[in-house]
Formats: sequence, structure tokens, C-alpha cells
Amino acid sequence: MAQAIIDSLSLYYGLDWCAMALGMTGYFLVTNKNYWGFLCSMSGCCCGLSVAIISGQYGFIVHNIILMAMMVRGFILWRRDTLAVPAAAE
Repeated sequence: MAQAIIDSLSLYYGLDWCAMALGMTGYFLVTNKNYWGFLCSMSGCCCGLSVAIISGQYGFIVHNIILMAMMVRGFILWRRDTLAVPAAAE
């Protein structure tokens, strides 16, 4: 089992593991209302997109592109909402 994990690190240059780690960290940070979660998630998606391109998984390519677009939209909306709160309090 350990050898299979070590071999998987070289198959996609470790990008698959990086995508998983960054994605999970990003999702955790977003659920804690931390802006850095968007950056981690976006980085994870870039790694996942690279793995999908290398392996020729077209569905996963589309998935990552849509997910990145949703994260950008979420960040913009979240940022706009948090910037509008202090203005409304005045």
C-alpha cells in the first residue's frame, strides 16, 4: 500500500495530491469565513485542471473550469457584501 502511494506521487507529478490538499484546506477556510479559502481552492482547482489535462479527462477539465468560475463569482459577491456592511451601518 505504501508503495502504491509513493508511485502515485510520480504519476501526475504530485499535482493530484496537491489538488486534494489545497481544495480541502480552501473549503475549510471558506466555511470559517476566511478569504484565503478562495485562493487555496482556486490553486487546488488549477492543480486538478493540470491533472485532468495530463490524463485527458475532459469531464474533469470542464468541472474544474466551472468550479473556478463559481469560486471567482463567490469571492466577488462575498467581497461586495462585506464591503457594503460598514456603509449600511453609518
